[in-house]
Amino acid sequence: KEREIAGWLIENRVGKFKGSKLIVYNEDEKKTYLKTKFTTKDKIDVCGCPRFDNYLKIKKKPQKNSIAFFMIQKEYGLPVKNYKWFIPKHLQKKFNIKKFNWDFINKQYLKIIKDFINKNPNFEIIIKSKVGYIEEQLKPFNKMKNKNIKIIKGGDSYDIIKKCKYVVAFNSTVLFETIAANRILISIKELVKNKNYFGFILETNKIGFSYKFLNKLNLIKKTNVANRNYYLKKYMGNTNGDSSLKAAISINTHLNNYFQKSKNI
Repeated sequence: KEREIAGWLIENRVGKFKGSKLIVYNEDEKKTYLKTKFTTKDKIDVCGCPRFDNYLKIKKKPQKNSIAFFMIQKEYGLPVKNYKWFIPKHLQKKFNIKKFNWDFINKQYLKIIKDFINKNPNFEIIIKSKVGYIEEQLKPFNKMKNKNIKIIKGGDSYDIIKKCKYVVAFNSTVLFETIAANRILISIKELVKNKNYFGFILETNKIGFSYKFLNKLNLIKKTNVANRNYYLKKYMGNTNGDSSLKAAISINTHLNNYFQKSKNI
């Protein structure tokens, strides 16, 4: 649903691409730009997400009893443009939703986190906030003085995922960073009951475990990676850790061709 809205915005608000080379993460992005006639096929290269190279190359095993809870950005993936809710008129009936955010999940998520903290004093627990939402997201934990809790305010997720065996997240690229690093992904998407919201949630049905497993982590023997590469390719376009090289080759090839043409003019 978010991609449909993005397509409309490109066609009606953005205008044509004025550059000479466009590098994108995945084939779906490429299709959107071609379908909307934003640019032409000869100008687009699919190179994947370069920052995922590091996650795919993690070899170090995680700490045994370690878990990270990534807080939720309440508007992530929703049709909020320039701080305003926006769905084109022709899509409003099709989507059949009124303005909302993920706050209703946050309330349940906080209960899940606190319950886990109280029941697992032997675990090293990391709570990671999102930039721009730090004060709001960490307020419920300010009075907690458990020694096994570490709160991280913003910043990169790489070191956290590298360290932790389990990662709990919702509707974020953290989901894919987790499986790229061969860590165990715990999803809370089941908290969303309204089917009309599903089109704004990243598809992770076959790579994560339900949050209900938080009470029986010992039953999870290994990461659910049967469909790992499918999801990494679909969203991040990177399954081999070679996206940085692909992007570099694309840029260098383009510049070399450009300068060669300039010399011949």
